[in-house]
Amino acid sequence: MLILCIGPDTFRALEKARELEQAFCAKFDTAGTSVERLGSGSTVVDQIIERVNTLSLFTPRRFIRVADLVKTCPKAKQPALVRALLQDPENAIVVSVEAEVPNEVAMKAFAEVPKFVRYDFPIQVGSGFSTWVVTIAEKLGVKDKNAARQIAEVAEGDSWLAWNELLKLAAGGTSELVPSSNNYSVYDMADAFLKDDARWRGWFEKMETVPAMNALLSQTRAYLRVRDGKIDGLPPFVVRKMSRLPVKDSPDAKLASVLLAFFTQRASLCNETDVNALF
Repeated sequence: MLILCIGPDTFRALEKARELEQAFCAKFDTAGTSVERLGSGSTVVDQIIERVNTLSLFTPRRFIRVADLVKTCPKAKQPALVRALLQDPENAIVVSVEAEVPNEVAMKAFAEVPKFVRYDFPIQVGSGFSTWVVTIAEKLGVKDKNAARQIAEVAEGDSWLAWNELLKLAAGGTSELVPSSNNYSVYDMADAFLKDDARWRGWFEKMETVPAMNALLSQTRAYLRVRDGKIDGLPPFVVRKMSRLPVKDSPDAKLASVLLAFFTQRASLCNETDVNALF
């Protein structure tokens, strides 16, 4: 049996693979003795063939989880792998998490495999993504649905980001994507600074200096990187937000003032009260 959990939403694809593994253990192998995770690559194909052709000593079936099997399986090894999966479809369950949708040629090579199942997980947006985030929040014990919706709105389809931020709330912490009880966060303050919103200075004065300065520096640099097309390594939600941010005055000059204040304060040439006057 071959089951594909296909991205590009790799978080939900992995969650489905974990769900299948848990179901297998509950039904066939509570001790997990016949569950293996083999990674990815051409050598993994030989290991799969070996496992499929070998009966487990402990359970009636095997569960094998791999990554990108369709993508990384060499063309020369495809027939052997298909033959192995054809011999006894009930003997082994092979689950592959595919980060990308395989092309039609690669998929066609596995068309003969009996009980060939695929689950597709496209990027979710809008109300569908918001509903998913709220559902995950409930499972994690996060009771604040409004906070979950705010995370969904900012994350905009990035399920990994939403999951990590929900974990913070579940642990009793705070999320940078959810405004504080004062209705603003260090990132709201930094955005206001970039947009020449006069409220930023009052917010800054009420915050701890170090995280506030870090937010000003990181957000201003992120804006300049997005403006210049140098977005490698930036989270997608940051790129989306910065590309829409209405910045009026020169962001280069803003970065210069932030750097001056940042290093002056770090060098102890001014105290936390005076640093505001450097902007």
